[in-house]
Amino acid sequence: MVACLIFLRETIPADLMGFYGTSVNFGINCGFMVSICMQGGLVPVNGPDMGTTEKWRFILGAPLVLCSLSTILWLLVIKYDSIDFCIDQGNLVAAKAHLEMVYKFESEQQATETLNRLKELREAAKIEEAK
Repeated sequence: MVACLIFLRETIPADLMGFYGTSVNFGINCGFMVSICMQGGLVPVNGPDMGTTEKWRFILGAPLVLCSLSTILWLLVIKYDSIDFCIDQGNLVAAKAHLEMVYKFESEQQATETLNRLKELREAAKIEEAK
């Protein structure tokens, strides 16, 4: 959950961050709602049957399916590093390619200028953290 928010913060344009930043929390709340609804529909309400039911396994196993799907998506679909990470690692070619995927630049020079500006900001942030 935290890694997802950090990845979004380092990748999404600032003017869209409000929408995409809240989508993570919205997804978490929807997951809670589905879990609560599943519990109400599957678990028996009378006392004797509550001790013998095995339907709780479905309720506790459903997140395993979602986590597995999430892992597969992170490994196969979302396989790009964030722009900040590429800059920190010195991989400026990848950082520029990622910038061009996120932003629509009018020219190659504009993309290069933006990359240089981001690099300067990252270096200034590192100096500030060191103090």
